[in-house]
Amino acid sequence: MIAFQPVYTRNLDVTALKLLLERSHRDAIIDTSIDCISQLVMDTYGSLCQGGQINTVPVFLELPESLLADPESAELSCKQYILQISARTTPTLPLINNLRLLANQGYRLALADYPGNEENAAPLLDIVHMALFDAARTDIAELKALMAELKPHSLDIQVDGLTSHQQFRACFDLGCHFFSGDFVEKPTTSQGRTLGSDKLLLLDLLAELQNPNTSIGALEAIAIKDANLTYRLLKIINSAAFGISRQVDTLAHAINILGINQLSRWITLFLIEGSQGHNRDLMRSMLIRGRMCEILAELTGREKLSGHFISGLLSQLDVLTGIPMEELMQKVPLSQEIKNALLVREGSMGEILIETAHYEKGEFNKLKGLVDKEFYEVAYRHSTAWAKQVLSAMGD
Repeated sequence: MIAFQPVYTRNLDVTALKLLLERSHRDAIIDTSIDCISQLVMDTYGSLCQGGQINTVPVFLELPESLLADPESAELSCKQYILQISARTTPTLPLINNLRLLANQGYRLALADYPGNEENAAPLLDIVHMALFDAARTDIAELKALMAELKPHSLDIQVDGLTSHQQFRACFDLGCHFFSGDFVEKPTTSQGRTLGSDKLLLLDLLAELQNPNTSIGALEAIAIKDANLTYRLLKIINSAAFGISRQVDTLAHAINILGINQLSRWITLFLIEGSQGHNRDLMRSMLIRGRMCEILAELTGREKLSGHFISGLLSQLDVLTGIPMEELMQKVPLSQEIKNALLVREGSMGEILIETAHYEKGEFNKLKGLVDKEFYEVAYRHSTAWAKQVLSAMGD
């Protein structure tokens, strides 16, 4: 099982990805499957849709000592990887020589676990480019002192495992360069925030789409209240992707062609886009989670697949809007089943949502095993590729 966590700049743009593997046999996986992992990274995970374009971002790869001291490791793409070295690594002469060779060939080298064994790390400080710190093991006072200690080496400082916006702000104020952790998933709420009328209308439409007795007329009556939404739906249905031979110029006709499932998908996408003050990666995360919930629901024979998709995608709606989830659920007309999943992670949708969130964070030991191991990775890989395609289409 394999997952990736974004690494952010000070502006919260994604600049790299952290590779998450099962820790129990990580070195064995890397030793025996480095080519396979590298292909996965190149084909699926190592590129993101940014600004409407697909851009490659590097992936942190923690290599065991056996590979770090092997000149053949240079066959990995220096643009695709940042090679991570532990401060506990024994700095043998062959290893130091190979690290210098890698640095001269354009590889970026990152030193993790410092302080851990300063004596071992000392010969590496003038070779590596970055120092990585774990927020769970290094408090702000310690970090400040260590940054002063490392200043002569001109290293970029990255803090991993941040769990709150307060931690992020404190590290930001110290002058750290890069950040990772689930702090971006924590909502920053404030009094008086409300959903815009366009978002409320989309939620009304989404709720009506969950009604088994809905009709094209009922859906049209809601959608037609928003001229921009009407225009966008007509634009979609008349695009080359649908290959309609004659112009569709009525909303009812467009809804009929799209169907309930396709319309639900587009309305949900419209709901999460265009929120001010949020980085593009939040949309990517919401799309991946929604799609993976839907796939796991299908693989486990659950009903209401679209409901699983919606609950997964909207599970970060409070982060997107800055409105507490409890308050949102009082205002939005979603089914009680979806609300229970979003508020207290209950029911089938809640169970799938919990499972997906564990996988995304690399918490593989917490998975219930609802499907075989390989299917989790397949679902995650497909969801990642799908999110990239959707963001690219939305950018266009």
